[in-house]
Amino acid sequence: MVGSRVTFRFAAAFRGRATRPYSTAQPRPLQSLLLAAAKTSRIAPHAIRASLTTTRTYADDSAAVEPTPTVKRAVKRDASKKTGTGKSTPKAKKAGIPKRKKRAKKELSEEAKLRLAAKAEQAQLRKKTQKEKAKLRLQKKKDVQKIKDLKEAALSPPVVKQIRARHFVLKEHLQGAKNKEELKGGLSEGHKAFDSLTPSEREHYNHLANESNQKQAEELDAWLRSHTPQQIRRANLARNALRRIYGEDDKNKRSQKWAPLSDDRKPKGTRSAYTFFFAERFKDMAGIKPMEAAQLIANEWNALTESEKQKYVDMQKADRVRYVAESKDFYGSTKSEATPA
Repeated sequence: MVGSRVTFRFAAAFRGRATRPYSTAQPRPLQSLLLAAAKTSRIAPHAIRASLTTTRTYADDSAAVEPTPTVKRAVKRDASKKTGTGKSTPKAKKAGIPKRKKRAKKELSEEAKLRLAAKAEQAQLRKKTQKEKAKLRLQKKKDVQKIKDLKEAALSPPVVKQIRARHFVLKEHLQGAKNKEELKGGLSEGHKAFDSLTPSEREHYNHLANESNQKQAEELDAWLRSHTPQQIRRANLARNALRRIYGEDDKNKRSQKWAPLSDDRKPKGTRSAYTFFFAERFKDMAGIKPMEAAQLIANEWNALTESEKQKYVDMQKADRVRYVAESKDFYGSTKSEATPA
C-alpha cells in the first residue's frame, strides 16, 4: 500500500508537466523507467499508463478567485479597443486628499545675508582686477611695440669714445694680463708710468690720441652723410621720445644712449635784433664779469631809440630770409619744417 502511494505521487508530479498524452506505442524514457519500476513493485502497469496518458486541464472544482489588478487593466484595455476610443478613461481625482503646498523659502539670517554680500563684493572685485590686469598687459604690449618702433627710427650710429693719451699707456701695461691680480697690477704700473713721462713722450701719446679721435669723427661724419637730413631729423625726434620714456626711471642711464645726433648740415636758427646788438657790444666787455656785462648791455639796449634799433631789426629780417632758404634745402618746402624751433 505504501509503494502504491509513493508511485502515484511520483506519477502525479510529472502529470502536470505533460501538455499532450504520452503514447504507449512509442515508449519514452520516463515511461520506460516507470514501467520498469512497476514490474518490481505491486502496482499494476495499467495504472501507470493511465496516469501518463491523462491530459492536463486547467479547470478544477475550486472556488473562483478575484481577478488580479493586471487582469483588470487588460480587460479595460480590451474593452476600450472594442469601443474604438483607443484611450482609457482618465482617473477621477480622489476626494479628500489635499493638494501639496509648495515649500516656503526659508528667510536668511542677517549673518547669512552679510556673507552673501561679502562673497558678491569679492567676486566683483576679482572681476575688476582681472579686467585691469588685462588692460595693463595690453598697454604694456603696445608700449613695447612703440619703443621698438622708436628704436628702429632712432638709427644706430657708430660708437664714438673720447680717447686720451693715458689710455695708450695703460693699454701697453695691460697686454698679457690673464687674471684679476695681473690686471690690477698692470693698471697701477700704467698710471705710475704715465705720470712719470717726459714732455716729449707725453706729446707722442697725445698725438696718437688725437689721430684716434679724428678717425672716429670721420667715421661718424661719413655715417651721417649716408642718411638724408629728413632721416636724421626723424631719428632725433625718436631719440627725444626715448629720452622722455627712459628719463622717468633711468636707473641704468639708458636715456644717455639716445643723445641727439649732431648734423652740421642743419641750418642755424634765426637771431633776434637784441642778439645781434648783444654780440656786437660784448666784444667791448673784456675783463668784466659775464653777469655784469649782460646787465650793462641790457641797459644800453633799453636806452636806444627806435631809429637806432632799426639797424639791428634789419639784420634780424635778413637772417630770417637766410634761414628759410637753407631750410628749404635741408627739410624740404613744407612750412612746418621751415619754421625754427
